[in-house]
Amino acid sequence: RDPFAAFVEIIREHATFGERAFLLVLDTMEAVQWDSLAMDKLASLLYEFQAKGLDELKVVACGRADVPSLRRAKGASNSKKNMELEPLQLQEARELAETLGRAAIGQEWDSSWSSIIAGAKEDEVRREPLAVRVAVDLITRAQPEGRVGLVNEIADSGLDANRDFI
Repeated sequence: RDPFAAFVEIIREHATFGERAFLLVLDTMEAVQWDSLAMDKLASLLYEFQAKGLDELKVVACGRADVPSLRRAKGASNSKKNMELEPLQLQEARELAETLGRAAIGQEWDSSWSSIIAGAKEDEVRREPLAVRVAVDLITRAQPEGRVGLVNEIADSGLDANRDFI
């Protein structure tokens, strides 16, 4: 039996009922975008869903760069829209760092680290959510005695997503 047809049947029977949209979110596309074989397989998967009649399929692909090969894929929807999200504002970057840091290590998180990660208002940087997440993750996964050194390194190099931080 065709696994794509079986999947479409399950989705229609239990989720869309042939009427509601089925939203497929592909996040962090930059992790696979460089791999042409992976992108071909993904495009093929989406084509198979469309070919098997999953007209309710709506795809949101998120990443740090455009994914033209996915938008041009055989069977892709004609309602392709490319949106570039704005970077975080200074306060948003601080709040994200604070929330992630506290969730990861609780009271061991030093609130001054959130401000250091976000940078100063006069800094002309792109404060991307992924860059904030990576910085917090590096700090929280480090041994407690090494965290201050990492924070200082981030303070020295900055968090500009246009540079080689990520």
